[in-house]
Amino acid sequence: MPVYFFPVVFFVIIVVSLYDLKYHKVPNWISLPLMLIGCLLGFPGSPVLWMGSTFIFQAWMLGLIGGGDAKLWVGLLWCLFSFAGDTIILVMSISLMATGLVQLIVRAMINKSIETGIKTPGAWRTLVFMSLLAYLNSAGWLRS
Repeated sequence: MPVYFFPVVFFVIIVVSLYDLKYHKVPNWISLPLMLIGCLLGFPGSPVLWMGSTFIFQAWMLGLIGGGDAKLWVGLLWCLFSFAGDTIILVMSISLMATGLVQLIVRAMINKSIETGIKTPGAWRTLVFMSLLAYLNSAGWLRS
């Protein structure tokens, strides 16, 4: 993967997250190209990608995440697999659990109760995912 690719994707994810916070929508113009790039880079070559994609699809079917967020996560999984390898599922899981916990804590502090099942913009969670990938890469824990 070219050196400049990850920072470009990171910048685009920042823009998409801000757009999602304002309009409560993740546009297809980002998710679908990420999926296409992932297909060109080797999807569905790994069972890990199938497991991750199935997990995201199930989360969407259960109403845990919105459709736009699901497409964004799948696009990132497919696109960045060649960058992170099998570690990407672990990083995705940690990111989703950590950001979900933060959301519950914030809701408890604001509403004085823990509420679940509320639809809120979720593309910001991919920023945590991308940041964790960047950190692990700089620490030498990801394959090149």
